[in-house]
Amino acid sequence: VNINDMIETISKDLCKQKDKEDSKNIVLSWTAEKIMKVVHFEVHILKQKLVEPYHILLSILREDSNNITQGLKQKGFIEEIRKEIELRVQSGRLRSRDGFFAKLFG
Repeated sequence: VNINDMIETISKDLCKQKDKEDSKNIVLSWTAEKIMKVVHFEVHILKQKLVEPYHILLSILREDSNNITQGLKQKGFIEEIRKEIELRVQSGRLRSRDGFFAKLFG
């Protein structure tokens, strides 16, 4: 599992969403809404101030109702991915993009 690819995919998808419509009127599914509520918890755990794509990835990994998370969990990858992201944040290899979402939705 390549964490960089996963984070990049989330970033690209968010940028595509902005190009589609007025981003202030996005309608979220129940699952997406649930994931976005957990994002702030992930930001707090990593002791950061801004929401970044890797926070969304961590939130998705907490959501057991999707097939991707279930498959990763069965293979034992969830904790491995979480630990790798936490290690990268602590070491400074993965850091805030200076307001990724402010730029995206601002």
